[in-house]
Amino acid sequence: MDLRELVSFLAMAEHRGIGKAAASLGLTQPALSQHLEHLERDLGDLFVRPGRPDSSHRRRRPLQPLVLTPAGMELRVRALRIVREVEDAQNAVQKFFYAYSPGFVRIAIERYFRHSVAVAIAALLQKSGTVRVSIEENNSTYAIDSLVYEGHAHLGLLMAADVEDRRIAFEQLGPAPLQLIVNKKHRLADARGSVDVSELAHERFVRPATGFAHSDFDKFFAKITGTIAPQVVVETDSEESVLEHVRVCPSLVTLLAGWQHREQRDLVFLDVPQPFRLRYAYLLWRGREPATEEARRVADAIRAQFRKGPPARSSGSAPRG
Repeated sequence: MDLRELVSFLAMAEHRGIGKAAASLGLTQPALSQHLEHLERDLGDLFVRPGRPDSSHRRRRPLQPLVLTPAGMELRVRALRIVREVEDAQNAVQKFFYAYSPGFVRIAIERYFRHSVAVAIAALLQKSGTVRVSIEENNSTYAIDSLVYEGHAHLGLLMAADVEDRRIAFEQLGPAPLQLIVNKKHRLADARGSVDVSELAHERFVRPATGFAHSDFDKFFAKITGTIAPQVVVETDSEESVLEHVRVCPSLVTLLAGWQHREQRDLVFLDVPQPFRLRYAYLLWRGREPATEEARRVADAIRAQFRKGPPARSSGSAPRG
């Protein structure tokens, strides 16, 4: 019994016939029949074949679909598991080889950090053009954590209150403070980088309807503004949608946790009082240090970008990257 025979058996069990199974696998019917013959020689009958000669009348009944015997049903359950495990192993090894090929660095990041990573990579490429980088954006911190732990990514970059997975190494790069985000045409766009909380009393807000950002918004107004109740006029599914509403409607503002990584087109990012920190940016890797020299250089470039802190703001302009 080998893997090819199991794959052939599963195809016959699915299509309930040799002809369709052979066509689905790109094999000839004799080759598929030979695979089944080898299996049944080792394991016994796996299919009931109503179309075989009738022992009493010695004549062939019309050909009927293949039906699994009890032994065939048991083998099907186990064969499915075996084939899936082999496919998973192949995919994992291929990804591992891809990630760790010489000179190649793979990074898994949350979408928030695309600007920061782009600036870091640009600075690195100015020094040396030999590093090749693959960047995978993922909205799930668990998925990024898993990609790093399983060896499919050299580095991970995510935003969280804490990193709970102690199987990987990590470092805190910097806080993600709440910022008031307004359209360039909004009256507060000239606030020179910061705004007084009392100015928010008469503003109209758009915010995410669920998730961390929704919770951040509520915590801010519960702890900072006291008696000021925000006028929420739009709730939408994602932070990208929130920002788009601020872009197209200058009278709306929003409050989101961010850094210099946010898209800056048509937007101004303003500081607000920060009595608490909600989330931090974390850099992740597997082992005591990033696995390759190239990955260590990319990690250093990302650290350097975060050490610069949020970019300076000028009146009426968005942050510069």
